[in-house]
Amino acid sequence: NPVKSEGSSYGLGWDTVHQPGLGVVGVTGWQKGGDVPLYGSVLIIAPAEKLAVFVIGASGSMSSSSATVIAERILLRALAEKGQITAMPDPLKLSPRAEKTPKGELLDFVSGYYANYNTFMRIRRGPDNSLNIARYDAGMKGWKDWMTGLKLRDDGWFTGNANPAGSFSFKEAGDRQYLVVRSAKGYGHYQENLIYGQRVAAAGVLPVVWRNRLGKKWLLTNEHPDFSDKWASPLMQLHAVDNLLITDWGGFQIVNPFFSDSRAAMMLLIPQLSGRDINDVVTEIRAGEEWLRLGSYTFCPLETIQMLHAGNNKIVINATGHSEWRLLEAVSGKAVFITPGATRGCWRIYDSNFKQIETGRGEKRIMLSVGKYYLLFHNTANVNVL
Repeated sequence: NPVKSEGSSYGLGWDTVHQPGLGVVGVTGWQKGGDVPLYGSVLIIAPAEKLAVFVIGASGSMSSSSATVIAERILLRALAEKGQITAMPDPLKLSPRAEKTPKGELLDFVSGYYANYNTFMRIRRGPDNSLNIARYDAGMKGWKDWMTGLKLRDDGWFTGNANPAGSFSFKEAGDRQYLVVRSAKGYGHYQENLIYGQRVAAAGVLPVVWRNRLGKKWLLTNEHPDFSDKWASPLMQLHAVDNLLITDWGGFQIVNPFFSDSRAAMMLLIPQLSGRDINDVVTEIRAGEEWLRLGSYTFCPLETIQMLHAGNNKIVINATGHSEWRLLEAVSGKAVFITPGATRGCWRIYDSNFKQIETGRGEKRIMLSVGKYYLLFHNTANVNVL
């Protein structure tokens, strides 16, 4: 771990035992955050001062981060009111530092591909001794600029003029090279370091067996029926960039396709937070079909999904317990009447882009307009297509 991070200073179940927003005013704090889709919470304790705050329900794409902002402000104001700190700290007001000319081939040396547990990045040399960082976008099937015009500064970090509080540097640990991000955190009164990505490179030409899997689609079969994120896609795909294999499901994870023909192995070792939740991709043959497994999640091939026909369709969950998918092509609009079994099992309907449009338990009659639909059943059910 070549870079110290107070925000990821773990201890006894806490995310940090040196909460940085309190640490900058000389107060020891413990913090634990948590997220579910569109909902976040945080608990911060200042044990010596006998103060604590618990914020729940903060929303947004970085919801526990939003909760942390609120929690820090509450605790810092309480500490100031009690006279335990001299005053409420002010947010940082930073200006771009003086530029420094990179030595030798530094810009070429740090250029390349970097990855973390859900993001794939490319760093390239720009004009005027600058660096540009792009992130891979599956929708665009290409790269989207993230940070541009980063210049080396007199403190050894690369920073853009537009955001002086956000800087980037590169650190080596053993045979690994990391991209490090320094940014304003909390409500903006301190900066924190995070090892954000690890440099990656292909070991050779992508094996044919993995190249043949590119462009295919798989669908999640063992999601819990109570999972409530309607925006989460069940679709799993594989992409390749310069012989690097990337999984596309809930983010982009880089895996090593040279491990074996049936297993692409996790290949990241990133301290702190950005190396979490990484898994092998494993192929499994089930009833003559090639399924994928990512960690404990299993995916069936989309190309073998059975069609729903007019009239009554019996959907049976087999002994493995995996959910069943069906395809329905509505030519002139269809009425679908779903009757789950005695368990009142959960079902979901997705459009052709795998956007969830209906979900429910128990009986329901649904009118579908012209188009292609994918129906997911967690329990045995009858589906009458009219």
